[in-house]
Amino acid sequence: MALVPPVKFQNGKLEIVKFDIHPKYRKLLLGCGLLSFKDFFFCKGVAVMREVPGRLTVSVKCEDDFIYLKRHWKEHSSSSRSGPHYEALTEWENTQALDKDRISVPIPLAYGLGRIGTHAVSFYLSQAVAGIQSDYFLRDANLTTLENKKFWEQLGSFAKNFHAHGYNHRDFYLCHIFVDQRDSDYVFSLIDLQRVQKRSKFRRRWLIKDIGQLFFSLAPSTSRIDKLRLFKAYRGVKTLSRSDKKMLTDIDNRVEAMERKVGKYFI
Repeated sequence: MALVPPVKFQNGKLEIVKFDIHPKYRKLLLGCGLLSFKDFFFCKGVAVMREVPGRLTVSVKCEDDFIYLKRHWKEHSSSSRSGPHYEALTEWENTQALDKDRISVPIPLAYGLGRIGTHAVSFYLSQAVAGIQSDYFLRDANLTTLENKKFWEQLGSFAKNFHAHGYNHRDFYLCHIFVDQRDSDYVFSLIDLQRVQKRSKFRRRWLIKDIGQLFFSLAPSTSRIDKLRLFKAYRGVKTLSRSDKKMLTDIDNRVEAMERKVGKYFI
């Protein structure tokens, strides 16, 4: 796996469109050799977190902590009227909006938008959130009955609060929800925010899609009781109404459709 974007970009002429570093972390990043747009975009990571065509996410060691650097590149036609869509800008703006609404997200450190030849290029740098992926946590934790009950109820409340602020994630899987166990409570954080949308009018189908993705990512061993704990907390009820039951059926149907299309979710 690559730790830097394709070599061809290193020889191209960079045109910077936007570039910003969080003032609070400028000195820290400078001490780690990160100052210019090229420093960030061509920084060699320590480990690959995710690599798909046109996007590379790596961990970077900065002093004693790891930070996460996501780079994007894609071909863009100069004849396009709208201009390129920069995922890094979307994630930067979404992170700040979610933080303002007191939804736990990674602290944004820097972002940049530019062009190299016919390609739109961008980067987004953030701190790590506390805890681990919820799917890993559930796989490895040995929860007591009370801890287990509280986990599902608090996860449901977290999802409820996220949607109550008008957001939908569009990749609302357990791997994108981190959990930090603090005493007897669980603190949840969201990552991978480049596809998050905030809507003035929330259609029911977007809720079904998000919660369907969440249920799809649950382990096969997850009991129906735990799923109901999650869903009741999400709906904010103790007893399901007819419309709640209809929504739950639609979520189950959504999960079945996803499994037919892509197979079972795996860690």
